[in-house]
Amino acid sequence: MNVIVTTLNAKYIHTCLALRLLKAYSAPEFNVEMVEYTIKDPDLNVVSDLFGKKPDVIGFSCYIWNIEKND
Repeated sequence: MNVIVTTLNAKYIHTCLALRLLKAYSAPEFNVEMVEYTIKDPDLNVVSDLFGKKPDVIGFSCYIWNIEKND
């Protein structure tokens, strides 16, 4: 199963601890790929990159600064 966890960070220097915890907790039963973007990345780039990875499941980490873009 191809599982991806992703988020839209506020800046490139920020990282998402939640993605790392999910990845660590899921191992070794599931191979989880982490992909991080920023709120400045064009929506089409994010969607096309995720679509190109052909995931079975995508998990989005949501915050107050990215909730509207994740809708």
